[in-house]
Amino acid sequence: MVTVGPAGTEKPLALFRQVAADPGREIGEGRYGSGGRPPAEGELAERYGVSRGTGTVRQPMALLRTEGLIASRRGTRRVVIGTPRPQSFGELLSFPRWGRSTGEEPGGRIVAAETRPADATERERLRLPAGAEIHAVRRLRTLSGRPVTSTPRR
Repeated sequence: MVTVGPAGTEKPLALFRQVAADPGREIGEGRYGSGGRPPAEGELAERYGVSRGTGTVRQPMALLRTEGLIASRRGTRRVVIGTPRPQSFGELLSFPRWGRSTGEEPGGRIVAAETRPADATERERLRLPAGAEIHAVRRLRTLSGRPVTSTPRR
């Protein structure tokens, strides 16, 4: 795999990026489905002829996690949680940054906050055990003092 560099020159894609790109593409194609299992580190190491301990496999998995495509917990295999986004989470603008970029003064306030037991849907989506509690916060966002959006209350 190659990327196009300055002045149209081609350069090889760093191996760890290729190791991330291939499963990322496969996730985008729906190969594993939401909740499915992407290739394990051992499978990827074998596929690319690298050692698991070099970071060539772990670094790509961290990149896919940062992009919101997979999730993992200690002691469990990774699971697909999303499809590729047009922007990575790291590139998304925060509300304050976005508001300032439009010439407005961003603001906001908390309207309500509570700690309560998670319902079945929340436990499933957040992968929480039965009886787990969540912190529910409803926030009103403003631009130059005018209300523009609020987080929904469940």
